[in-house]
This record gives sequence, C-alpha cells and structure tokens, in this order.
Amino acid sequence: MADKSNAYHVFETPEGRKFAFQKPTTAQIDALVARTRKSPTQATAFFTLAIIEPAQRAEWEALLSDKPGYATEVVEAVMEKLGFPIRG
Repeated sequence: MADKSNAYHVFETPEGRKFAFQKPTTAQIDALVARTRKSPTQATAFFTLAIIEPAQRAEWEALLSDKPGYATEVVEAVMEKLGFPIRG
C-alpha cells in the first residue's frame, strides 16, 4: 500500500480499502473538463488514474471496472478541495 501521509486526497471504499491521490495539475484539470463533455464516466476514470499514487494504479483500475462511480466521488472531493463548488 502506498504512503498516504503525503497524499492530497485519500479515498476509502466501504470495504476499507484506501487509495491515495496526488494534487492535480492545471493541465490535468483542463483535460478532465474537455473529456467530460464527451464521456463523463471515462473522463473521471482517466483523471483519477492520472493522479493516483503510481503503486496503486493497477488496483484502482481493476476496482473501477466494477465500481466506476468511485472515480466520480474522488473527482468531486478533489475539485472541492481546489475550491470548485461541486455540491449544493
């Protein structure tokens, strides 16, 4: 499991699995916005795969094949931390 002490965001599944994500770059945010118009589910998956700690990438990718909504949860949390108003 990756060191989560330096993570920008840590996501925990209901089963207790923890995944660490890095702070995204402006270019990564721009790519998310551009892809979202075409395929929101694919956009959130690509974004989270780009910012996840590298050691956890394969495990996260496998999890998303079963639970793609987890990527949306991570994106919303990260964007809120960056000051984007996501939730009402």
